Amino acid sequence: MSAVRVAKPSKRRPPTRKQLGLEPRYTARKFRPYALAIGEAMLSWNDLHEELGMLFWTVSGGGFGNLPLGIWHSITNDRAKRNILMAAARASLNQSVEREKKAFEEVKWIFDKVGELAGDRNAATHAPLSSTLTTSDVFPQAGFGNRLAQKLDGRDVLAEYRRLRDTAILLRDYCGRLGDAIARARATLPARPKLPAR
Repeated sequence: MSAVRVAKPSKRRPPTRKQLGLEPRYTARKFRPYALAIGEAMLSWNDLHEELGMLFWTVSGGGFGNLPLGIWHSITNDRAKRNILMAAARASLNQSVEREKKAFEEVKWIFDKVGELAGDRNAATHAPLSSTLTTSDVFPQAGFGNRLAQKLDGRDVLAEYRRLRDTAILLRDYCGRLGDAIARARATLPARPKLPAR
């Protein structure tokens, strides 16, 4: 039997950002459009989830909001919140009544679209951005293996953040119109919005 050679850990430290020529200060002017776009996208995402909470209240039967909103806000994970919205819609919207069946399909459509958008939200929130000391370019720092940065690599990052913002706003507004229509028994359900393409 031959002995297995185990590599010794290297005593060399990884290079610093300065040694790599990367801009370490996110307060630099070149980062401001990115900070603004990320902020707008996150505020829109948060507002969308507040409106989803209102829709949860509606499909849970309406009335006083303390119980459904207490449940909604006790959950700290956005995906879990969306899951209870779907459970409430499935339980409360009668699938044998055409209008309620259509309302359920619309809640499911919102659920699916927000779920698709969640990956973009995670990339916008968690992908590291960088720049070099000598240029004004800002780019996802994908070279060290960050999967979320790799997802944005080669794309127009500002356009991605703005699409996330605009999509969240359209879904939020539609969610509000749908909840209002569901609450009023004879109201016509709203038409789905056309969402921005990638």
